[in-house]
Amino acid sequence: MTRTKESRHTSNARGQPLPRKSILLADDQKDEREIQRALLEHLGYRVEEATDGEMALEMARELSPDLILLDIAMPKVDGLEVCRTLRADPRTSSTAVLFYTASAAAENDKCVRTAGGNGILVKPVEPKDVADAIVDLIGPANP
Repeated sequence: MTRTKESRHTSNARGQPLPRKSILLADDQKDEREIQRALLEHLGYRVEEATDGEMALEMARELSPDLILLDIAMPKVDGLEVCRTLRADPRTSSTAVLFYTASAAAENDKCVRTAGGNGILVKPVEPKDVADAIVDLIGPANP
């Protein structure tokens, strides 16, 4: 598993880093990960990346992120199965899961709800919509 670099911390009055919320970004498309990472880090979140569903499950259990931004169509294990597996595991059952997909098919919304997802965004997604959805689910990066 590859670790990714963290962006800068903000500090309190004593110069101590404030805790930042973390997001696991799971998408098999490198360009999409780069776009979303830039946005999420700009918003102040710590970001880790997974390139397939199997890696997303492993990293979710290991890192306990505050939110998983999860593509539906991924290799090895699709996003819906990742979410169902997370919901069945006491260690990850309460982790916020925000799906994003290139398909606007109406059945995706129903599938996401059935799998236990907290929401869905359809690509291409405006940065403000991503930011608003994440803040609605887990709040700003720094408490």
